[in-house]
Formats: sequence, C-alpha cells, structure tokens
Amino acid sequence: MAQDLESVVSALDRETAAYEVKRGELERALAGLVPDPSDAVGDLLSWSEEFGREHAIELFQNDLHTYPADPEITDELWPQRLMDVSQRIDGLLNAQDRLDELTRERELIQGRAPVDGRRQVNFQGQECELDAAALEVRDRDGQTYAISEQATLTQLNAREVGGEPQQPDHSAPSRDRTRSR
Repeated sequence: MAQDLESVVSALDRETAAYEVKRGELERALAGLVPDPSDAVGDLLSWSEEFGREHAIELFQNDLHTYPADPEITDELWPQRLMDVSQRIDGLLNAQDRLDELTRERELIQGRAPVDGRRQVNFQGQECELDAAALEVRDRDGQTYAISEQATLTQLNAREVGGEPQQPDHSAPSRDRTRSR
C-alpha cells in the first residue's frame, strides 16, 4: 500500500508540473492577443468548465470589452490562433481531470474519504480543501475563501425561463412510440 501511495503521489506531482507547463504555454500563446494572458486563461478555463470549450472560445472571441481585438491580428490569423487556443484548453482540461482522479485515488489510499462535505479538490491546478458544509475553500497555504451561494449564469438563465434541472426519461418504451416522437 505504501508503494501504491508513493506511485500515486509521484504521478500527482508529475501531473501538477505538466499542468503548470501547459498553462504557461497557453499564456504564451495568448501573449499579444490580450492585455493579461494569465487572467484570460483563468476566464477561459472557468467558462470551459461551466459552458463547454466551444462556447468559451466564442465568448473569448466576442468579448471585445474584456479582450479588445489587437489590430495587428488580422481576420486571417484569428481562426488559426483560436484553434491553437482551443487545443491548448483541451489539454489543460484533460490535465485537470487527471489531477482530480489522482487526488481522489490518493485520498482513498490514505483512507480519507470525503466526510461531512470535506474533500480535496483541484481548482485550476491548485489543490485545495473544499468544506461544503461551511461553504469554504482552503488552499495549501491555509488561506480560507468563502464560497458564495450565488447562482451560475446557467442556473440564473434556467430560473429566468422557468426551467428546472432536466432528467433523462427512464420510462419504459411504448410499442406505439416511434423515433419521430
């Protein structure tokens, strides 16, 4: 078991380092496109997690207030730049998923299953402790951040249009039911 823990911790360290490299590459790819590439990466990752990568790229491309267009970048260059950014976001999201898997695996090996809404999570490559009951997140340095119960844009939109969380239809299929219905 100690061997398993060592291998998981080692893999977690490697994946964290790889995440930082990928994030740095994305920041360098955005240099010259936006005033603050680090903030742009944070926005792109947040949008990608909430709305999906394609929508995040669309928001990024069309948010000229936050990310004003650089006149040096012609319309001909935008599609290539956005494809590059999109691929790099995919790499970061995959690395984030891998960090979550490895963190969970380490916690299970150590016998620290989530208790009372507390568990280890990764936010943009940084491991933190989420305390859902207290609505707090603590980073590795011990800094505590309050979590607001503010609804996401998706939740606000659902409330506005009167939508509720959708669930798949698990009812038994009817013989008179066709694909067109």
